[in-house]
Amino acid sequence: MDNKPTTILLVEDSPDDAFLLKEMLLEIPAFRFYLIHVERLSEGIDQVKDSDFDVVLLDLSLSDSSGMDTFTRMQQVAPNIPIIMITGMDNEELALEMVNAGAQDYLIKGESDGKLLVKSIRYAIERKRTQDQIVHAKEEWEQTFDAVPDLIAIIDPQHRILRANKAMAAQIGCSPDQCVGITCYEAVHNLDSPPDYCPHSKLLLDGNEHNTEIFEKRLGGNFYITASPILDKDGKLRASVHVAHNITVRKQMEDELRYSEERFRVLYNKSPDMFVSVSPDDGSILQCNNTVLNKTGYLKEEIVGTPIFKMYHDDCMDSVKEAFQQFIKTGEVRDKELILQIKDGSKIPVSLNAKAVRDVTGKILHSISSWRDITERKQAEAEKKKLEVHLRQQQKLESIGTLAGGIAHEINNPINGILNYAQLIIDKLEEDGSIKRFASEIVHETERVTVIVKNLLTFARHEKEAHSPALVSDIINNTLSLLQTIIRHDNITLEVDVPDDLPMIKCRSQQIQQVVMNLLTNARDALNEKYPKYDESKIMIVKARSLEKDTQKWIRLTVEDHGNGIPEEIKERIFDPFFTTKDKSKGTGLGLSISHGIIEDHLGEMHVESKPGEYTRFHVDLRVDNGWSLDNSHGKETEDENE
Repeated sequence: MDNKPTTILLVEDSPDDAFLLKEMLLEIPAFRFYLIHVERLSEGIDQVKDSDFDVVLLDLSLSDSSGMDTFTRMQQVAPNIPIIMITGMDNEELALEMVNAGAQDYLIKGESDGKLLVKSIRYAIERKRTQDQIVHAKEEWEQTFDAVPDLIAIIDPQHRILRANKAMAAQIGCSPDQCVGITCYEAVHNLDSPPDYCPHSKLLLDGNEHNTEIFEKRLGGNFYITASPILDKDGKLRASVHVAHNITVRKQMEDELRYSEERFRVLYNKSPDMFVSVSPDDGSILQCNNTVLNKTGYLKEEIVGTPIFKMYHDDCMDSVKEAFQQFIKTGEVRDKELILQIKDGSKIPVSLNAKAVRDVTGKILHSISSWRDITERKQAEAEKKKLEVHLRQQQKLESIGTLAGGIAHEINNPINGILNYAQLIIDKLEEDGSIKRFASEIVHETERVTVIVKNLLTFARHEKEAHSPALVSDIINNTLSLLQTIIRHDNITLEVDVPDDLPMIKCRSQQIQQVVMNLLTNARDALNEKYPKYDESKIMIVKARSLEKDTQKWIRLTVEDHGNGIPEEIKERIFDPFFTTKDKSKGTGLGLSISHGIIEDHLGEMHVESKPGEYTRFHVDLRVDNGWSLDNSHGKETEDENE
């Protein structure tokens, strides 16, 4: 129930009685109301015309009206407002007359208190609302009943029509009211008794739904008739609903289908897709087109009679079972990718579409399955995947290439000069002193800058890196050397927990470094979004640990930030290409997608856990031994990629 006050119109010509009624309402603190008091019926009628009220409290004896006339006049102008009659007369007969006429309640002055009055008001409002809903539902049902184009009639156990919709009445040439009382066999079939196939007669015998298909000349076509039981509250048959659906067009189409069967047979055998018809009893192949023979290399006698399951390769049997379950449930399968096993032992990727073929009774005669050879599409998908490698490299070059080249030209030469001059100072000084210590510090810092430049150039180098053993700690340290200054500038507290004794992994170090770079950058952006300035909670954590999964050794690298987290509704999409929550000027939506692809290429796993408003953790799991050989790079690269 809503919290707004109940608006009440009180029509009472006695100021004292009106005051008492208002005081009674005030006795109930939980009842909020807004009351307008008028003394004459005419004033009350003007009020309900101009304002909306939840209820009317109407005195039966007013200066300008009394008795039943008072209620009748108010109800005429306010049919949708519940009315409670209030009077000083204890006249039970008059009260009953008014309630029957539509009044929601009848209260006698001096015999009511606040609780009874409020209860009466609430019940009156709720009863009126319920009555309106019932009326509305009845009107909707009647409109729907008459709007349905099928012929519908409600028929009693004596075959008499109790009600017919407009479509039914129009079909037999009378109005819905004129149909009532006529027997269905007389109105529809012009017979003196029900026909033998009458579904209503069968329903009367067993109480179950029955249906039949007929041609009725009087109705002008073929109809599918359904008779469904209507039971009373005790479960006894009260009537039945007859629905006659015009299937004349369908029957004509069936005739046309039979006529075109020969043309279909020609197309069937010349189609570039493979077609087989399958028995519903044992799943054996009943027939196949010539394309099946040409594609698989089997002879027709080797195909016909073979269970269709034997045509599929063992690699896709789980998908075959899924397709079978879908067919059992829906009678069809659409665009299910499977693998055929052909005679020479090789495989053909196909897209399966299957459809049940039924007779007029709905019984499955057989199913038609088509296999479309999708070898070319699969090759195109593989080529697309190969191109994604180039996309990753391009993104890396775009993000760092320009910066790395500038650093190489603008910093390397001056740094070498500084390093040399500092070394000369050290060499010229014979004794230790503050100047020699300062010069040594200059050498140390310039060597650190040299390492940073070297890491930048290595990261941005445009080549296909071979697999090699690498330490996760080296990869992380090299990446942090590129970002540490930026992270420190953003007032981010960086916590690194990467043991040096973790086992080496087989990987492309540059690609794993690219993944770490992306995760660190995303963590930095998340923290800057939540904390534009310094905050003690502005923390980024990088850690790595050994773990075992499926009896194999793995390394888990985790990048955690205490930013705003990832909302649940988008968590499943963060690895989709081009999906981003950042401004278009700040992100392409490719970083996580590319990183995910890199980790999958390394036979690893990448996932995220996040609690909105608190943290986000990206976990990268890499196998210590992923099975790659170090000389041929897992056998996935082509000669062109290694040039």
